[in-house]
Amino acid sequence: MAIIMLHYYAGSDFKTEFWEYAEERGRRCIENASSSFKFMLNNSKTPTALGSYSDYFPQFTFQSEELKAVSSCWWEGSFAQNKTGLGLNEVVWPVKP
Repeated sequence: MAIIMLHYYAGSDFKTEFWEYAEERGRRCIENASSSFKFMLNNSKTPTALGSYSDYFPQFTFQSEELKAVSSCWWEGSFAQNKTGLGLNEVVWPVKP
């Protein structure tokens, strides 16, 4: 779901009822995601990386259950690749301490 929500968050050139709804849901999903998930989104920078969340972000010791559920099948590089392709590299999601 995480990668799909990133695509919905980015929106579409098509202005249809579906895409308006999908973009709104994608934004709400990402904005209300756990701090550990947002930390990973903010810090996923290497498209060729093959490691997991804990491999790349050992200093952020808390991995929420939400993050485990939504990112367990995606490696860090997949988030970086998608952020680049969707034009989201400059987006910074606020992380609560």
